[in-house]
Amino acid sequence: MMRGFYDGSGPGHPNGRYVIAGFVAPAEQWDRIAEDWDIILKLPPAIPKFKLSLSRNPAWRDQHGITVEQLDSKIQALKEIVAPPATHFSVVASINEGAFKDSITRHGLQGDKLAKFIHGSSYLRSPYGVLFSQAVALTLMRADGDGYNGKIDLIFDRENKLFDDASKMIRFMREYRTNELLDMIGGISQADEDEVLPLQAADLVAGLAKDCLNNPHDLEAHRSAVEILGSSNEGAFMGEEEIDRYIQRMKQISNSYKEEKARHEDGD
Repeated sequence: MMRGFYDGSGPGHPNGRYVIAGFVAPAEQWDRIAEDWDIILKLPPAIPKFKLSLSRNPAWRDQHGITVEQLDSKIQALKEIVAPPATHFSVVASINEGAFKDSITRHGLQGDKLAKFIHGSSYLRSPYGVLFSQAVALTLMRADGDGYNGKIDLIFDRENKLFDDASKMIRFMREYRTNELLDMIGGISQADEDEVLPLQAADLVAGLAKDCLNNPHDLEAHRSAVEILGSSNEGAFMGEEEIDRYIQRMKQISNSYKEEKARHEDGD
């Protein structure tokens, strides 16, 4: 059984990039990584968990008695235990939030009640759902391309309503569309990064990938992202045209439901 662990990193500003990223590896490999991750966290000076945003907070560092240099060394060690080939491959999906919102408005999905029912209200307010679908698709295509034909469990950091709406769309596709890749999904769930250490690895790669994408000319941000993504990364950068096509498909699904509903009402 393979498992993928994923986390999202918000854009930080209205025209920034929203990222969902993670890693995929066999379950037993994740068990070893989780043990090593826990050891690194506990090495003096110990920290209770890893979260990139916390690591950049001076008050949090002072609270746990760790310097920037010591934390950088700990992060480097954490990178080394999860970067491919330690895991099988990494996945990065990224969207410009401003372009996403412009497309939602332009195609009239914002006030579409049926679209809200089908896709979920948060699916139309946040790029999370689009990125969720893209991360799942990239995972399945990459695993299939590598010749894997078993099941993959997909575990996302807890996002509650965002996760519920995004996973609803995947369940809909699995139920109503014939697709061999979708059959590879063993399960989709959300969990807490405090309890599931591989989700802390997903937080690290998501944050570093976002740094790189939001600052394309920052060589240090690029180097840091490449170190953890590994040479076998399967990433996705969704430009404005791709975003627009995706939103158009969402609108088409909504319109198809409306037409089907009208036919049933006429038949009644």
